[in-house]
Parts: sequence; C-alpha cells; structure tokens
Amino acid sequence: MVLVNNKEASISKEICNFTTESIILRDNTMRLHELLHQLPRYKREDISKITFDNGICFFFEEGETYNGYDRVVRVGAHIVNNKLKQRLRDHYKPNQEGSVFRKSIGKAFLRYDQYKFEEMLDIELSRGKLPQGIKKYEKEKNIEQRITKYLNNKFSFVCVKIADKKMRLRFEEGIIALLHNTEDFKPSSQWFGRYSPNEEIRNSGLWLRDGLKYMPLTAVEVQKLEILIWESI
Repeated sequence: MVLVNNKEASISKEICNFTTESIILRDNTMRLHELLHQLPRYKREDISKITFDNGICFFFEEGETYNGYDRVVRVGAHIVNNKLKQRLRDHYKPNQEGSVFRKSIGKAFLRYDQYKFEEMLDIELSRGKLPQGIKKYEKEKNIEQRITKYLNNKFSFVCVKIADKKMRLRFEEGIIALLHNTEDFKPSSQWFGRYSPNEEIRNSGLWLRDGLKYMPLTAVEVQKLEILIWESI
C-alpha cells in the first residue's frame, strides 16, 4: 500500500510540475508579446529608420493573434555584427536563396498552388472543358513576385537592440523555443503557413524550423529582455 501511495504521489508531483511549467511558459509568452507591442512597428520602407545596427527582429503576420496581441510568427537575429538592416532587406529582395524566410513562404505558395491546380482541374474537367484556365494560371504565376507582395502586404516587424553577439543568439533561440513550447501558442486555421511542406512550420505556427528544441527563455531572461526593449525605445 505504501508503494502504491508513493507511486501515486510521484505521478501527482509530475502532473503538478508539468502544470506549473506550462503556466510559466504561458506567462512568459504573454509578457513577451506585451513588451514587443511597446516597440515601433516597421514595414520594408521603414528599415532605414531603425536607429541601431545589431539586434533581434520579430515579425507579425496579418490575421494572426495571441490573446489579444498580434502574434509573433518569426524571430530572427544576425550572426555578423552590424548586419541587422541588411538581413531585413534580404527578406524583401527577389531571391529566395538569400533568405530562408522567403524560401519558406515560396514553398508554401507551391503547395498552395498544387491544391489550387488540382481543384481547378477537377472543376474544368467536370464541366467537360479543356484546362485552359490552368494553362493561363501556370503562365501568370511568378513565385518571387508573389513572395515579395505577400511580405509587403501581410507582415510588419519590430526590433530589439542587442549589441552582444552571444546574447543576441541566445535570446533568438530561447524565444523561439519559448513560443514553440507554450501550449496555447497556436496559429489560426487560416494561417498561410499551414500550406508549408515542413511539419515544423505547420505545427509550431512559426516561419521557422531551427531553434524549436532549445531551452526556452527563462523568467530572468524575460526581465533582461524587458530592459533591452526599453533601451531600444
């Protein structure tokens, strides 16, 4: 009987620890979004207005929310010092090879096109028509232009000044892991990332594949981030 009680107590403790951890993750994710919404919001044409050259950027996508705040859908940092603005501009250049972010969106467009192609084919063939609409659709689509247009129309971003490279990279991975591990941090049913062929992107609600399994940002690091955010302002 003692063994049974000890086993039950152990299970109860594990459940309690898991619940506590989940609450902490959610609280930190909420605080992160609260803090980020204090920062100036930028679009592509505003990159030159950023007053520092080293830091982390957070992207928001139209239609995506988290508990009343615009939801972070991508976190990015730069390895080479003084390249924050250059990395941001790279995302908007018509060259998928220069930006993993662009490439991820492009792959989602291709998968979306596959569904649309099959749907159009079914409709046209069911009406006894030759697939002329499909030929026209295939001719007109231009992935690079569509990626750029989507980025311009759907995304905005904020930046946090972090001069130290080691700190910058740790915050990047910690924030990504924090968001990924927060139970209620989910994409909407209409999120375009659901068309991604990458399971990590579809499931995480982030336009990211790396950093999901690192150690989440701690409460102490969230406090440090708060100081960095006010310094950025």
